[in-house]
Amino acid sequence: MPDVTLTRPTTRQLDPFVGAWKMTGHAHESPFGPEGDVSADETFDWLTGRQFLMHRLQGRLGDEDIACVEVLGRDSGGDAFTAHTFYNDGTSTRWSLEERDGAWIMSGQWPKGRDVFNVRCTITFDDRTHRRGIWEYSTNDSDWQVFWETEATRT
Repeated sequence: MPDVTLTRPTTRQLDPFVGAWKMTGHAHESPFGPEGDVSADETFDWLTGRQFLMHRLQGRLGDEDIACVEVLGRDSGGDAFTAHTFYNDGTSTRWSLEERDGAWIMSGQWPKGRDVFNVRCTITFDDRTHRRGIWEYSTNDSDWQVFWETEATRT
């Protein structure tokens, strides 16, 4: 039987996110809102002790303000990453975050009105200065539709 060693995630894996970023992109018409251009400033900074990464986003989607604060770290068992996000519209979500084949996949459920959507975001880094994000939603976990496409450049 092959020797299989499971490695627990370390917070060092989150290092590519650290820093200040200028994000731009496009939102498609969806249950999450109207079509429009997206622009935002983002920061990712370690909380003292380097166990949690603090993310802050502030910007615009079309004519509307968008903002969130997020805390990323290992889950209570230390076996996976989670992100707890709080949005300026009063919504909060809990995401699972997993590094897979060179991409980060953030997934969870996002309430919108009376509905709850399965949402995932695939984040890829071209290098240490540029990343892309594709946000998708589904009602059945098989028919995924893109609702946000973003790019960010480290500033």
